[in-house]
Amino acid sequence: MLSNSVLPLPVGLCMISSKSFKLLLRYLYNHLTAYH
Repeated sequence: MLSNSVLPLPVGLCMISSKSFKLLLRYLYNHLTAYH
């Protein structure tokens, strides 16, 4: 019961971090391709 209430928090953090990581990769990719 405790694990059920605690589980969504790390999952949400992972989703948020992966989303921001994808945005960061996209930003870096656009930044690098702007020089070429």
